[in-house]
Amino acid sequence: MRVICAFDKFKSNRSAHALCAFLRQWSKGRRGVELVVLPMADGGEGSLNAAASYLPEMKIKSMRTVNAVGNSILAPYGIWQNKAFVQLSDSAGLAQIEKVARDCMGASTLGTGWQLKEILKKENPSEMNLFLGGSATTDGGLGILTALGIDFYNAKGNKITPSGASMQEVRSFQCSEAFQRYESVQWNLYCDVTNPFFGPNGAAQQYSPQKGASASEVEQLDRGLSNLAAIYSQHKNIGVQSVEGAGAAGGVAGGILAFFKARVCSGAGFFIQLAKLDTHLKNADMVITAEGCFDATSLNGKLPYQVLVLAGERPIERVLVAGAIQATEWLEANKVRYEDLSVIAKENNLNSFEDIEECLEIALSKILKI
Repeated sequence: MRVICAFDKFKSNRSAHALCAFLRQWSKGRRGVELVVLPMADGGEGSLNAAASYLPEMKIKSMRTVNAVGNSILAPYGIWQNKAFVQLSDSAGLAQIEKVARDCMGASTLGTGWQLKEILKKENPSEMNLFLGGSATTDGGLGILTALGIDFYNAKGNKITPSGASMQEVRSFQCSEAFQRYESVQWNLYCDVTNPFFGPNGAAQQYSPQKGASASEVEQLDRGLSNLAAIYSQHKNIGVQSVEGAGAAGGVAGGILAFFKARVCSGAGFFIQLAKLDTHLKNADMVITAEGCFDATSLNGKLPYQVLVLAGERPIERVLVAGAIQATEWLEANKVRYEDLSVIAKENNLNSFEDIEECLEIALSKILKI
């Protein structure tokens, strides 16, 4: 039996690489089963490592910058064939900041911008691939744009320090000569969301609460993004609000779209293509995909959902494994078998958060009947 294992991370718990390493070790010496293990990602944490696993000539480098709240960090990036790969969560990630220190109003992507500026200057890439998931910020991309040579001003004509709070103050901007040097670069913005820039389904209202914003701060951030959308439209006459996914990473996608040659892309779609999943499925008997929690948001195009849909075009068995499963109706309606590790943990006196490998081993034995 040939089984394709396309695993995403279990967020805040196990990376896709760690899970895939376990799968490879577990499969050794098991007769009758060939596991093809594919570490996957969707544009969030783990994307840089996942990309490097399929692009063996990629060089991973690092540089000193600051995180979303100004603390000094070392952030990695990748270079492959004159293309740069950067993971926003490595320089402005939510997981880097203790819950008590999260400050959505004060946080910015300035450190990410400094990293991007140095990469553009040092490596001179023709293409910038930016993985947007896992951000701690809602600044509409002000930090990145400021670092790349765009000055923003308030009503008094004073320069603005980029942050979530300062979005409402912006009244004008000026592009420097330094900015003009970056205009020819192609930007590919990978994410797993389709949210607009602002509004009920926008960046602030949907995601800033998990970044530490209170109800009143959410409203302030949303007004700030609405203000920026109007200001940004003055550059290339692009209405960022109408672009699907412009709200990704607290509006970073919209900010970059407004000033650079850029496009928003499906992170899951990128890795499905990079891993050549469709080719692997041609000779497979089964596909197993996994993530930490499979819920209603997963049906909006997250990695496991896309894997299951693609595999559904072929006469092979489809299986989902997740730390917790809520969207069971879709799975059952589409004849997808599933194993909920939280249920397995309860049945076997295990901790679903700490004992993932033990739970996964039980699930695999049930699925593969070995």
